[in-house]
Amino acid sequence: VEREGSVHALIDGDEGLGQVVSHKAMKMAIEKAKKNYFGIVGVRNSNHFGIAGHYSLMAVDEDLIGIAMTTTRPLVAPTWGIEKIIGTNPIAIGAPVENMPPFLLDMATSVVSTGKFEMHRRKNKPIPEGWGIDKDGNVTTNADDVLIEGAELPLGGIGEILGGHKGYGLSMAVDMLSGILTNATWSKWVKNTDEKNSNLGHFFIAINVEAFLPLDEFKRKMKEMIRDIKRSKAAEGKKIWYPGEKGELTMETRLKIGIPVYNKVLEEINRIAEDVGVERLK
Repeated sequence: VEREGSVHALIDGDEGLGQVVSHKAMKMAIEKAKKNYFGIVGVRNSNHFGIAGHYSLMAVDEDLIGIAMTTTRPLVAPTWGIEKIIGTNPIAIGAPVENMPPFLLDMATSVVSTGKFEMHRRKNKPIPEGWGIDKDGNVTTNADDVLIEGAELPLGGIGEILGGHKGYGLSMAVDMLSGILTNATWSKWVKNTDEKNSNLGHFFIAINVEAFLPLDEFKRKMKEMIRDIKRSKAAEGKKIWYPGEKGELTMETRLKIGIPVYNKVLEEINRIAEDVGVERLK
């Protein structure tokens, strides 16, 4: 811990696993929020921290609002650019809800997360138009064209007509909070996890709702808001979901029947197992 006050802290991750230091950081933010209503903890000199929503849910489990975000390596082109220079820079915001699964917005600031490209590549499937561009700036449906020499697109897509500049701006805001404010670095200079000095930055916020209104009232109003939205008129044959609802159902299903693993992923895991001398998975 490099700096600390009643509601804030800055932690040096010592180039270690992002998950370890991020768990510690959000725990600190939660403790500060319980004592002083707000907890804000930044992390520098870290690595990939996994799922942003996990850290927001840590706060939600304590009946707090949780916010988590991180820089990433450069994977996305800015609006009207064709070069990878900004990150997918995810943001997660979670909040407790009365007698319902929590609200959890967990999103990349690109059109989709890089993992979606990897999934399509492993399945040898084309990606949807609008996810990314090739090295010349043309929209492509080939995942390799995007991942190798092209770039992903910011949330909103190419240009400004559908709001691509807004996703680009959100990505820069995450760089500002997670990268510059923590004295880490912004996405252009973030390195791969397998390189030295990757210097990812993370940013965690926990908010005690009782700084503003009673917890029970907040949770009840969250439920009412969600119900208002879900009861609104849906397109024919469609259902309106709220952020976090699908993920909760998926988690329940996975806990019952297990987690599917694609053959190419299994092959990669087994190659690693052979490299480190442990038993292969079947």
